[in-house]
Amino acid sequence: MVRSILMFIVVFAFTTSPLVAQQRWIHPKCVPVECTKNGPFEQLEDGSLIAVKKNVLVRSSDGGKTWTEQGGPIDSGIEFDRVGHVAQLLKTDSGTLIVLYLDFDHFNFSWNSERVAPNPDCRLEL
Repeated sequence: MVRSILMFIVVFAFTTSPLVAQQRWIHPKCVPVECTKNGPFEQLEDGSLIAVKKNVLVRSSDGGKTWTEQGGPIDSGIEFDRVGHVAQLLKTDSGTLIVLYLDFDHFNFSWNSERVAPNPDCRLEL
């Protein structure tokens, strides 16, 4: 027990020391944003941010401080607010926006413990 506590103190002291903080590298193109929403985000040509909130695209023109819904549902047959229907937003080089999500309506977890591998009917599709 004492050893565990000492190990915690050593790890905590190391990870919070100024030496560790000085070694952190951030890409020069990264800038902090005062954002009220978790990503993922995509930045549009006009500099605004776009993201998915449940089943609707939302847009921010003030660096993520406020968000406005853009149009209606992305797909009325999908419930993005259900666990697992977390949408990911991608933008192609030509500017096309793509929404990807995990399809938990057809999810099937099936594991073979002897083989330590998924069974053929195990699936979670995009």
